[in-house]
Amino acid sequence: MKYCKYCGAPLWPDGLYCTECGKKIEFEEPAGAVEESEKAVPVQEVPVHEEKKEPEEKPKKGWLKFVVAAVFAAFLCGIGGWFFANGRSGNNTLAGKWQAVDGQLLTIELEKDGTGLIDNPSLGLEQNITWTADGTELVITLPVYGSSSAYEYKLDGDTLTIISETNPDDGAIVLSRK
Repeated sequence: MKYCKYCGAPLWPDGLYCTECGKKIEFEEPAGAVEESEKAVPVQEVPVHEEKKEPEEKPKKGWLKFVVAAVFAAFLCGIGGWFFANGRSGNNTLAGKWQAVDGQLLTIELEKDGTGLIDNPSLGLEQNITWTADGTELVITLPVYGSSSAYEYKLDGDTLTIISETNPDDGAIVLSRK
């Protein structure tokens, strides 16, 4: 029996390739020992069976979705914080200087900290105030007199309409942001 000179596996007597390593078998035979008819036979190479490798599993992209969601949530929190800090909620919504639009000389200044000033030269009134806004209710307190008045308010852009809750027949005061 003959053996493969590359891997040492036993060879088939009429085999052209090693069944273990797939290398072509090279026989050493004396010169002229091969007949002419054997030389004329075309040799067809047999493909060597290669072991299939499993594709490497790619890491899952779940972490990427998590990071994108976290960045988006942080962005929304930042936008909400900016709106809160810049006058889009609570007392901050009404903060600013307001001037009556009906020809009255009434001016109301509302500070973000809940303090302010009412100035109406035609009535000789200039008073420091404290104020709060909740929902659609505006409460103005005149500390000098210790009295508070509740008003329903409507804010439409830069127009503030104030209606007395205790005396709704007094009419509405319409103010414009200065």
